[in-house]
Amino acid sequence: MRKIDGLNRKGGYLFPIVFIGILMLAFSPAMHGGNSLQSSDTLRILSFNILYGGDEIDFSKTIEAIRLADADVVGLQEAEGNTEKLAQALDYPYFDSKLHVLSRFPLIRSFDNGWYYTYVETSPGKVFALFNIHFPSDPYGPELVRDGMPIDSVYANENRIRFHELDVYKKHFEVLQAKGFSILITGDFNAPSHIDWSDDLVGMRPHMKYAVEWPVSKSLEELGFLDTYRAVFPNPRIKQGLTWTPGFPSPQLNPRETHDRIDFIWARGEEKIIGAKILGELNGPDVDIAVSPYPSDHRGVLIDCIMKTTPAPNYIQTENRIIHFNDSIVLHYNSALKDSLKIVLRDPLGKIIFSMNNVPSTKKEVLVKIPDYCVGKVKVQLLSTDSIVSQSDFWRLEAVKFQPTLLVSKTEFRVNEPIVVTWENSPGNRFDWIAVYPKMANTTADYGLTHQESHYLIYKYTRGEVSGSLSLDSLSQGDYWPLPPGEYQIHLLSDDGFTSLDNKSIKILK
Repeated sequence: MRKIDGLNRKGGYLFPIVFIGILMLAFSPAMHGGNSLQSSDTLRILSFNILYGGDEIDFSKTIEAIRLADADVVGLQEAEGNTEKLAQALDYPYFDSKLHVLSRFPLIRSFDNGWYYTYVETSPGKVFALFNIHFPSDPYGPELVRDGMPIDSVYANENRIRFHELDVYKKHFEVLQAKGFSILITGDFNAPSHIDWSDDLVGMRPHMKYAVEWPVSKSLEELGFLDTYRAVFPNPRIKQGLTWTPGFPSPQLNPRETHDRIDFIWARGEEKIIGAKILGELNGPDVDIAVSPYPSDHRGVLIDCIMKTTPAPNYIQTENRIIHFNDSIVLHYNSALKDSLKIVLRDPLGKIIFSMNNVPSTKKEVLVKIPDYCVGKVKVQLLSTDSIVSQSDFWRLEAVKFQPTLLVSKTEFRVNEPIVVTWENSPGNRFDWIAVYPKMANTTADYGLTHQESHYLIYKYTRGEVSGSLSLDSLSQGDYWPLPPGEYQIHLLSDDGFTSLDNKSIKILK
């Protein structure tokens, strides 16, 4: 989370995952459940909100910070298109520019999981599941407490802004648990832990006026997840582990700032949490690994752990989710089944455009050429005797490169009337977003918004869809629904940042 002129900032493929040395083993159909098939691997994990791509202060210091952490897997928040750049600078052989993950181990992800997690293959054929989360910040709960909001209103705000963001994740947690996979979650949750806000800790920091059972952390605990930092340092009075904020740039601080621990690594199915550290500014509170000048407004959290791993799942996926017109498609797949495997590709209408029978379960990749007429979202399926073993999708672009386009259902709306917007040909980043701003004349040549101009009012994410539609309404993130009468601009923005790909003007009438 970052402050902009007193406002809290929200807040993201190339997907060039390299599958080198993935061992395609033939497991039994019950491979996910048996403890005899589990193993354990010792890992170091970092969660780090790098602030607007990591280059706001000094990109070399962002690189230095991650290098000093020496993590095997890094979950980045606010990477803003720099995940690949960081992977190259830090020699991470595997990365995911959608989930903003750097890894020393192969990453396996099929696209039908909604862009929410990847498998990390820590040893040949053995994996755990990794989620990297960045929840909205506006309105920010600890500031509401600081400013005297009643606790019922604070809970209502948390439920509307952050708690329900967990719903789609919970579905994946349940599926993974049923199959026996261990899970790690890295993230900037923009909400503290209920453990740090108990009755006996009221007043420990000036804004802590009463105890709060923050719903996100409480829910994760009820789902069986372990707050790994608190597992190592259980007493918040002795080790607060504050991650928000060292200031921007450190040590510049708002005198009314609400310092808290809002960056976490949660674990379920872990064998042991060995240690935990804070990455931050020189001489910062509880900072174990220091960088000067510090490049972010968040401190990072680092853990050493022993994770239980399980045989890799069935999957089929493309190296890239967006396929340009003349590009061939490389499919990677794995199956526990040996017999009657078949690969099928279907166009957006469901018609079969490619089929390959009797593919071996041990084959690592298949090269496919797509018919020229096929444009849009294509589904790829791995079948066994016509039953789906695994499936995913990718976007095939047209021969002529089209620019991202934002469309609005009409130009004038009444107060409290939903605003329906449609977008086409976006980059398909998981954290592309559509936001409403006060109408302004000053934008950069490429429609980029300066930080002074980035006072968005409401927004929603596009959820990684290249083309789609959504409604800006009472369920939007932000503080300003319903929009009062006036003139506004709606922007299609790239990857949790402020590069505007297209925009449209609207009016709200009385």
